Amino acid sequence: MSDSEGDDDLNCYSDDETGQVRSSRSSTSMTDLTKETAQTCLKTSRVITVNAGARIAALKEKKFTKPRPWPYLLPFTPDAEADQWINENMLNISACILIDDMSAALKDQLDVLMRYIGKYGLRFTKEQHIKLIKTIYGTKEEKLRILPVPGLIVRPKLNASIVHAAAGVFVLLVRGSKLTRADLVLDWRPIFEQFERCVLNKEKFIGAMEIQTAVASCTYFFEKGAEKDIWKRIRHYISPATMHIMATFVSRCLPTHGYTKEDFDMKKGDLVDDHFLPVLWHFYCKEEINDYWTDSVVGFFVRLTKDSPSAALPFCRPHIELIFTRLIRSLGLTAREGKVYISLDSASRAYQYYGKWIGYMLGTDPSVETHLLRLLSVVESHVHPSRNGTTEMATLLVSNLLLQLTVVIMKSPTKTFQPTVPLSLFQLPPLSDSTITAYVKALLSILVPALHGGMNGVAGSLLGELAFLRPGLVIPKILDQLYPSLSALCEPERLTNSLAALKRTLILIAADRVERGGYSEVRQPTKKDWLLERDQSSDLLRMAGLRKNNRRKRKLQSEFQDAQRSPVEKKKMARTSGEGLRT
Repeated sequence: MSDSEGDDDLNCYSDDETGQVRSSRSSTSMTDLTKETAQTCLKTSRVITVNAGARIAALKEKKFTKPRPWPYLLPFTPDAEADQWINENMLNISACILIDDMSAALKDQLDVLMRYIGKYGLRFTKEQHIKLIKTIYGTKEEKLRILPVPGLIVRPKLNASIVHAAAGVFVLLVRGSKLTRADLVLDWRPIFEQFERCVLNKEKFIGAMEIQTAVASCTYFFEKGAEKDIWKRIRHYISPATMHIMATFVSRCLPTHGYTKEDFDMKKGDLVDDHFLPVLWHFYCKEEINDYWTDSVVGFFVRLTKDSPSAALPFCRPHIELIFTRLIRSLGLTAREGKVYISLDSASRAYQYYGKWIGYMLGTDPSVETHLLRLLSVVESHVHPSRNGTTEMATLLVSNLLLQLTVVIMKSPTKTFQPTVPLSLFQLPPLSDSTITAYVKALLSILVPALHGGMNGVAGSLLGELAFLRPGLVIPKILDQLYPSLSALCEPERLTNSLAALKRTLILIAADRVERGGYSEVRQPTKKDWLLERDQSSDLLRMAGLRKNNRRKRKLQSEFQDAQRSPVEKKKMARTSGEGLRT
C-alpha cells in the first residue's frame, strides 16, 4: 500500500465521477462505505489508498497498552468509533456498579467490553488500563478507588454469570498487558479469600473455575513478599484430609515471578515450614505422583523455573539426577516396573510438565544433557513399533514428554543469535548448537522407526518440528521414508506420518536456497536419489511393457498366418519341423 500525496491522504477516498474528495479522518466508520446501493457502486470507480506505515507510526505515538494494528490498515479510521465505544462502555459499567445493579445489564456491558478487546486489543492508555483493572478487581486505596463498593470478582454472593464475564474480562486485561509491578500492585487477600470460599464450597453460586483462572493470572501483580503471607495461609491445609486443597492453592495462588537466590536462603532462626520451596520439594520426593500433585507441585516447579530461573535453577541443580530417576521409573518399563506409581488420568499432564521442566533446565548444566540422552536411549527400544502395543502406556508418556520438550527448545534462544548484552536474572540461558544437534540426532533414532506405527501419530508432527531446528539432518530422513511409502500399499501409517512431517516442512523446503547456504551448515544427502530411481523404475516398466506387447503381436501374427494356410501346407510344415507323424 502506498500514498502519493502524503499523510493527508491517509483517511480519504476519491470519486472519479464527481471529482470530489471526502474526508473520513474522524467521522467515517465501517458502515459508511456500504451505504450506497449496489448499482451506484458498480457505476462508480473508486480508488482507496492507505499509508500503512504512517498509520502504524501514529498508533505507536499514542502509547496505548497493546492495541491491534490491523484495524488501522483498513480504509477508515477506527479512532472515533473506538473512543466512543470504550467511553460509553466504561460509563455504563460504572453506573451499574454504583447503583448496585448486579443483573443481566451488567453482564451485557462486560460482554461488550470483551468484544471491544477482541476487535481493538488493549487500546487503552496506561491510566485507563489501571483504572479499569481496579474497577473490576477492587482496591483499598482511596485516592485511586473509583467506586465506593468492592470490585466484581471479590464481591461475595454474586451471580455466577456476572462472575464468569468479569473474570474473563479481567484475564484479558491482565495477561495481555505490558504493565509491571511498579505500575500496578494488587492486594492478594480479597481474591484469595474469595477463592478459598469457592474451594471450601462456602459460595454456592460461584464456580471455582473462573476464579482460579483469574487468581492465577494476577499473581504477578501481588506485592513483594506476599508469598510468605500466602504460604502461612496455605500450610494450614497440610493434613491427610485436606492435601488436595493445599495442592490447589499451591498451583494457583503462589506467585512465581521476581525471585532471586537470596529469597530462598534460610536465615538463622528460620523454620523449614516457613519456606515453601523445601516443603514442596519434600512432598515431590516422598509422595507418589497422582492427579492433584501433578498439577500442583510439578507444575509449580516448572513455572518457577521459567519465571525466576536465577532462584529456581540453583535449587534444582543438585537434584537433577533424582528428577530423571523418578521420570524413568514412572514410565513403567520392564526393568523399572512398579517403582513409582502414576495414574492414567494424570499421565498426559505430568509428562507435559516434565517436558517443559527439562527444556528450561537444558542449557543450565551439562548433566541435564547427559541424563536426557540417556533417557532417550532407554526408551528407544520400548517405543519401537515391533513391541505391538505391549508398551502403549510408555509410548503415550514419551510422546507427551518429547512434544513439549521440542516446543520449548524451539522457543529457547541460542548462542548463535544471542545479543551481546548480558542476561538478566529472569532470563533463561541460551542453548548451544552442539546441544541442539545432539538432541536432534538422538530423537531421530526414535522417531524414524516410529513412522511405521506407534506413538499415537505424534512421530510425524515431531519430525516436522525438528526440521526447524536442524533441516539438513531431518528433511533427508523424511524423504527417505516418504518416497518408498508412496509405492508401499501395505504401510498406510508410514505414508500418513511421512506426509504429516512433510506438510510441516514445506515452508523450509520452498525457502531453502543452495546458493545462500540454506538454513543449516550440515546438509546430509538422502540414502538414494529417489527421483532418479523413480525414473529408472518407470523406464524398466516401460521396457517390460514393450516386450510384452511385442510378444503378444508376434503370437497374434503367427496365429493369423496359421489360420490362412491349407491343411496340406500345415502337414508339410509339421514334417519339416519334426512334429508330424513318422512312417
